[in-house]
Amino acid sequence: MKKALVAVLIFVLSGCSSSDASVKTISELNDAATPAGTYEVAGYLVLLDDCGFCPPGAACEVCAGPVFSVLAETRDRVIEWSAASQEIVAQLRADDLLLSVNLEDEDQLEQGMRHLMTVDLADLTPYGGSNRLATVLEFSERP
Repeated sequence: MKKALVAVLIFVLSGCSSSDASVKTISELNDAATPAGTYEVAGYLVLLDDCGFCPPGAACEVCAGPVFSVLAETRDRVIEWSAASQEIVAQLRADDLLLSVNLEDEDQLEQGMRHLMTVDLADLTPYGGSNRLATVLEFSERP
């Protein structure tokens, strides 16, 4: 009994919790067998688009850079910047998730930081790529 209690305390104190089991990996979300829907995913924001928040119904200006951001499973992942979104998509691997971000608090996102995100995963793979597009619904920073 004591060993089990110690194991649970170590698990909780290490920053893990039983709710982490519901967090999907990026590779799982890119798998065609994963149905479209709302999921939690954690990863490193390795590319942040230049598009600012555009309120619903507003006449938004065209973005000068890519319209997508990228979440990766590894911190050291490098995506070469390009103003053309299709060139960003061409660089993606199975452990990269293509993100559409349009939130009022998106200026709180930090490139290079680990984030926990709630996303709406679509069956859409832009520009003929194999990576699915996920719209960020909310996010938080994660250690």
